[in-house]
Amino acid sequence: MFADATIEYSLPYLSNNVQDIGLKWPLRNMFVFNEINYDQLITGPSGQTFPALLATPGIAYISYHFEVALGTQFALNNAARPGTHAAVLGLLDIFYDSFFPKWGNWTINKGPAE
Repeated sequence: MFADATIEYSLPYLSNNVQDIGLKWPLRNMFVFNEINYDQLITGPSGQTFPALLATPGIAYISYHFEVALGTQFALNNAARPGTHAAVLGLLDIFYDSFFPKWGNWTINKGPAE
């Protein structure tokens, strides 16, 4: 069984909807986040399937064409410690519909937008 909970703060939301504090590019498009990751075996010997809890703080930059995120992961309990001595996580997400607008509303039933 596993679960992830994310807390994030959007600097674009701050600038556009709360108060514009004069952030310039690239800070204006940044998001700071922290994930709490839970992972545990459901079946196994009684008292030997402990939950692994991890914290994953990071920062993401999101533009119209792509997203880049970088974070680090560290153990919150002893069950998670063996696999997280030095973990750096990254993500590159390319929004294909910004390059190929015709395919932006693609679904299996309809195919590309017309």
